[in-house]
Amino acid sequence: GDYHYHRARSAEIAGDPESALVEGILSNRACRWRVDGLAIAGASALRLGDSEKAIELLSQVLKMRPWHTNSLLNLGVACTNAGEPARGARHTAALLSMQPESALAHSNIGYQYLRAKEYEQAFRHLTLAIEKGMDSPPNRSYLGFVLYHLGRFDESAAAFRGALEIDPDYTPAHLSLADLYTSKLDDPEKGARHRERFEELEKDPAMIELFLEGMGEPPTH
Repeated sequence: GDYHYHRARSAEIAGDPESALVEGILSNRACRWRVDGLAIAGASALRLGDSEKAIELLSQVLKMRPWHTNSLLNLGVACTNAGEPARGARHTAALLSMQPESALAHSNIGYQYLRAKEYEQAFRHLTLAIEKGMDSPPNRSYLGFVLYHLGRFDESAAAFRGALEIDPDYTPAHLSLADLYTSKLDDPEKGARHRERFEELEKDPAMIELFLEGMGEPPTH
């Protein structure tokens, strides 16, 4: 078990998730109580984009060691990536019960609650994530999406502007402000400026998907 575990750890450090996945599984097969290698394998599957495999492996880790914090965090991400954000939030909540000051956990669960359309919970955790030091364009934008869905459009715009204060070229914030100013805040000139800036920037499909996912259906109130 130790041989394969050390190979898995070395591969993880070297940025070789394919090898880390294989060696981590072999480590656990050689010694069933050795879950650290399996945790590396689960994290590696997540890095490789195989959410279902990550869920399978990380769930095995947590059956044997429910307090394994890295696996709780990674399982929350894997479930969310697999289209189960509410399930992901449950795992991240378990982590927060052990590490209530973790800014990363607050950030992750805030995003998971956003995806699950539990906007009040998302607002609380994203605000805490920012207060605890994870003040980033994604978190500011997630907060903007949440406030949008709560019908708090001025505050939503302020959150997206905060994202642009950190990164003036953050495309989801420009696209969101273009939409907000045009459709909700009755300032089409500002909307046009943000739309123009968005059009000038390089288009990252993942960033546009983030905008579409975050804005989703408009609020009904």
